[in-house]
Amino acid sequence: MRYAFIEQHRSVWPVEVQCRVLQASRHGYYAWRAGAVGKRKVEDAVLMPFIREVHTTTGHTYGAEWIAKDVRKVVVLARSAYDD
Repeated sequence: MRYAFIEQHRSVWPVEVQCRVLQASRHGYYAWRAGAVGKRKVEDAVLMPFIREVHTTTGHTYGAEWIAKDVRKVVVLARSAYDD
C-alpha cells in the first residue's frame, strides 16, 4: 500500500523523501516496482491449497488455530517424506 502511494506521487515528491516519511525502504520500493515476489507471498501461495482443503474437509467449522495445526502436520509429513 505504501509502495503504491509512493509510485502514484513520484512526480510530486522524490522517492527518497517519501520512503523516509512513510518509513518504507527504498530497496523494498524498487523491488516492488520490479515485480519481485517476497518469500512470504511464495509461502502463502504454497500453503493456501492445504488451508482450503482443511477448511473444506472440516465442514468450515475449524477456526484459524485448528487449521494452522492441521496444516503444520501436513507440512511436517511432507518435509519428512522429502528428506527420506
